[in-house]
Amino acid sequence: MKKILLLTAMIVAGMMVTSCSNDEEQVKTNDQTGVIALKAEVVPMNTLLEGDRSGVSRAITAEYENSINDLHVVAFDSEGNQIYHIYSPMYAENPYTTLLNLGETYKGQTVTLYAIANVGHADLFTTAQKGSNYTKTDFEQLNVRPYDDFVDNITAGNLVLKSGDGTPLAVISNSQSPILVTGPLQVTVANNGLTSATLRFIRQDTKITLNIIPQKFKILEYKICNVPKISYLFSHSDNVANVQYDNLSSVLIPEEDQSKTLSKVSFHVFENYNDISSTVLKQTDRYTGNVPENATYVDIIGTPDGYTGRYRYRVYLGGVDSENVIRYEYFTLLRNYEYYLTVKIAGDGTGDPRVEKNV
Repeated sequence: MKKILLLTAMIVAGMMVTSCSNDEEQVKTNDQTGVIALKAEVVPMNTLLEGDRSGVSRAITAEYENSINDLHVVAFDSEGNQIYHIYSPMYAENPYTTLLNLGETYKGQTVTLYAIANVGHADLFTTAQKGSNYTKTDFEQLNVRPYDDFVDNITAGNLVLKSGDGTPLAVISNSQSPILVTGPLQVTVANNGLTSATLRFIRQDTKITLNIIPQKFKILEYKICNVPKISYLFSHSDNVANVQYDNLSSVLIPEEDQSKTLSKVSFHVFENYNDISSTVLKQTDRYTGNVPENATYVDIIGTPDGYTGRYRYRVYLGGVDSENVIRYEYFTLLRNYEYYLTVKIAGDGTGDPRVEKNV
């Protein structure tokens, strides 16, 4: 009899915060009318969410994940017209301060700032089709998709920004890390002196870490399936029903490693929002036909010792809520979380609806 023991744990990253103040200490001059001193910084990956969650921190600790390597800032007036665009290569400086000079025209007015970091592309938002005339409406619809809509390129760092109508804004190739984003920030430009504002960034990705432990079983291959092909840059709540899905490529296991434990293999994917499935009460209820149609899952294909043929063991991701409580009816993968999945497999899975023979 096959047994699958599943441990799924979400590690909380940090809350995105945007703020604005009238602190004038950064620049000690009074002739900076119409200038915004903008500080951009990354919320550290070990920052806790609100409330007492001692010891709960994100497990992704690569040094580059806490740095801003480059930054685009685009400003819009109250009518939604683009009035300013600046690009800053920042060489991992964090925090970083830059001045946005909006001049006399916009003093006393409230402007909206959008910022995108770590895209490695200086010509973002200046394509030949639209020049620099993107409107605020375009930015409100921005989303991130894999380059050429091929989902495997997420891990390669190749992305393309598109507006909500599908118009390409720019291809982002070989970015140093998954994109960092912030929501829009409204700032009132000072009539006299200097306005200061702070943009704080959180990461854009979801991380899946796999551990597969074969017990009298050979792993032939595995793959992550039903991965969203799109991630909403500023809001996940818009048009989620229109998201398309694809599978990552299969990972083939060399013959000499098929009986060995597969340990700590990680993938960066986009978040995946799913309805709660009220019919799922325990782990063995998480099988195809009894879960949300678009839930992300891992297929593990192999052969139990003493058997022939190919057996597919399907394990759906999710299974915990945002408070890190096990909830088998949950199938959502949240942005800026890590899902740590350990699967132990033994036997042929007789009577288990999560296992299929002769695939």
